[in-house]
Amino acid sequence: MRRVPFLAVFFVLAVGSVCPASPSIPELWMAHGMVQGIQTFRYGEVDWESELAYVAGESSLPERGTPSEVLRCRRAARVSLFLNCYLLSHELTGKEPSDNSEIDGGLFEDVTVLGGERDGRYVVGAWIPLGRIVALSER
Repeated sequence: MRRVPFLAVFFVLAVGSVCPASPSIPELWMAHGMVQGIQTFRYGEVDWESELAYVAGESSLPERGTPSEVLRCRRAARVSLFLNCYLLSHELTGKEPSDNSEIDGGLFEDVTVLGGERDGRYVVGAWIPLGRIVALSER
């Protein structure tokens, strides 16, 4: 029987505690109270059964309706949507988003983003697979 040095065991345990594996969706569901159906969070809503997250972004509508101002308003709403995706990921996992976070096309791949005016604001929203939201905290 081969003996394993104490230092090697200590190193493996220390690295494992510093770099824990990301939690799975069922683990996150249990950590957040095992709510049936849709659970509301500060930055979005999570449907645990279908493993989808609804995230919205918004921006105030311009006072003057010139095309460039409307376009700027819509872009600001999309940036707000991106930010809220990261913040929901942080809220669910408890992990801080990295400083050099980038959003690639995979987050919104095969996702319909709907937008429109509501109460003087331009709002965009999307149902995104929960696994993609959780994966944002791993980047």
